[in-house]
Amino acid sequence: MKTLSLLLKITVTFLFAVCLSLNLVTGKAWAVGQFSTTCEEVNVSNDLGQPSLSAICEKKDGSYVKASLELNPYIGNDGSGFLSWGRQNLGLECYDFAISNDIISRNTVLNAKCFDLSKGKNQTEETDVAAFIDLDEHIANIDGQLQYQK
Repeated sequence: MKTLSLLLKITVTFLFAVCLSLNLVTGKAWAVGQFSTTCEEVNVSNDLGQPSLSAICEKKDGSYVKASLELNPYIGNDGSGFLSWGRQNLGLECYDFAISNDIISRNTVLNAKCFDLSKGKNQTEETDVAAFIDLDEHIANIDGQLQYQK
């Protein structure tokens, strides 16, 4: 009985390892977040207050396609001039969008200047703040499509 139990444990462990390794080999374009590991030529545009992320992304079959994702539903100004996930109206409250790579994490970062809405519109001083957010936290490449992932 001990031999059967040991054999069952070894078999289950082996099957788990095989499943895990297959996911690591073929599933890199399925990962939550980390879109920049399978996408290149990443850009951001802001047409009429509708900022969009675009890139050339790898599909599961190894081919590459152009992909884009509107950012307004997922990123916005937190009111103090900083970018935040789960906010809206990014294009109306921020400007000068650019993409950069974080030196430490090597992730793709969205940079912008955002209005500090807490100061009100009657302030004579400058009311914009340099802001950034790590896009790899919640943007994923799902078989060649850019998608927001919680």
